[in-house]
Amino acid sequence: MTVNRYVLFSFSISHFCDKARWALELAGIDYTETTMIPGKNARLAKRLNLAQRTLPIFRLEDGSVIQEAAQITDFAAEQTEHTLLHGSCDIEKRLELNLGGPIAFLIYSAVIADNPQDL
Repeated sequence: MTVNRYVLFSFSISHFCDKARWALELAGIDYTETTMIPGKNARLAKRLNLAQRTLPIFRLEDGSVIQEAAQITDFAAEQTEHTLLHGSCDIEKRLELNLGGPIAFLIYSAVIADNPQDL
């Protein structure tokens, strides 16, 4: 059994975790994903001695961690020459900050309302 060098701790329904997944996959970084339920992420963050209790959290081979989708995307960009990961533009950042949360809330609310058994 091989142990993966990298582990992504995430929520299955999170646009921030999606962004981290997409960046890692686009960069060709092989990782194992551990999907968490709300609440357990806070315990994990506390155990890792992190100030923030949010996901995604990306654990590196040496045990150090990167938290937040933007920082994980920056790490992925450093590992590849893929141009889509380099130089996030200001409009993307503004859209993410101002619209990402409300849009995700609307979409996930509709999905959860229609499919509560999938949680």
